[in-house]
Amino acid sequence: VVGVGRQSRMMLDNLGIILDTEKVYQDFADTLGVTVGELTDVAVAALQRDPTRDAVGIETLGLTMVYLNGELRAQFGIGGEVSGVVITEVANGTDAAARRIQPGDVILEVAQQEVSTPDEIAALITARRNNNLASVLMLIQEPDGDLRFVSLSLDG
Repeated sequence: VVGVGRQSRMMLDNLGIILDTEKVYQDFADTLGVTVGELTDVAVAALQRDPTRDAVGIETLGLTMVYLNGELRAQFGIGGEVSGVVITEVANGTDAAARRIQPGDVILEVAQQEVSTPDEIAALITARRNNNLASVLMLIQEPDGDLRFVSLSLDG
C-alpha cells in the first residue's frame, strides 16, 4: 500500500494492518467513555507512538530497549546483518545486571521466539508472567558478535 505516512489518515499497526486513524481514535474514545474531541493530547500521542523510535522499559527485568535502527547500530557498533531489539539501559542491582547484560546488547529471541520490536518482547514477558512462569530465556548478541542464552527472573 502506498501513501501511508505521518500526514496520512491511515496508519499501520504492529501486524502490518492498515487502519483509519479516525476510526482508531473513535474506538479509543468509546472505550474511555468520551468523545474524540475530549481525548487529551497525551491520549492521542499514545495512539501515535512510533515503535521504531520510542524506548520501552520493562521494570520487571530492569531493561530499557528500543527498535534497532541505523543510529543505534553506529552508536554501539552493531552490524547491519543483526536484527532484534537493542538494550539501551540496564538498571543496577537487577538480575539482568548480575548476568552482565549491557547497553548495546541485542535481544534476538525471547522464549525461543524471534523478536524485532520492544512491544513484542513486552507482550512475551506479560504472557509468561500471566502464566505464572518464573523466568524467561533470551538469546542475546553482544556488540562483538558473541551469542549467549540468558535466563532472567520475572520476579522483579
